[in-house]
Amino acid sequence: MIYYFAYGSNLDALQMRERCPDCRLVVAGRLSGYRLGFTRHSSGWNCGVADILPSDGREVWGLVYELLPGDLDLLDQYEGCPHAYSRFETTITANGRSLPLVWVYSVREKRNFVPPSQAYLAILKRAAREHGFPDSYLRELEEIPIKDFLN
Repeated sequence: MIYYFAYGSNLDALQMRERCPDCRLVVAGRLSGYRLGFTRHSSGWNCGVADILPSDGREVWGLVYELLPGDLDLLDQYEGCPHAYSRFETTITANGRSLPLVWVYSVREKRNFVPPSQAYLAILKRAAREHGFPDSYLRELEEIPIKDFLN
């Protein structure tokens, strides 16, 4: 089995099915030792997009999908891997159990904070509510400043 941990716009199930039609949502889980960041500008979104940053005692919540072998190649194309993002295998904790060998993407050339748009951040907030991420994580999402399109 191939597992992938989504923490950004791929939390949107419809988007994931468009990218990987045969993917299957497995479980909500957390990546320990990292925090959510917005370190890359996406021309497609015209705003900052999600990244993970090492941070002791913190965690990033997301969804684990099961993929077919060719799906990882498709995701690499969408994520711009290996140029914009790199990926590595790690362990995700879900329902009190460790799920090893889960692929996760991380921005290669990180910038300082690049604000996400309201629409982009809404995907993360909606997933947090729908999949029962902790209230503390939802509060963190609520505190992220969004891009001001007037400037």
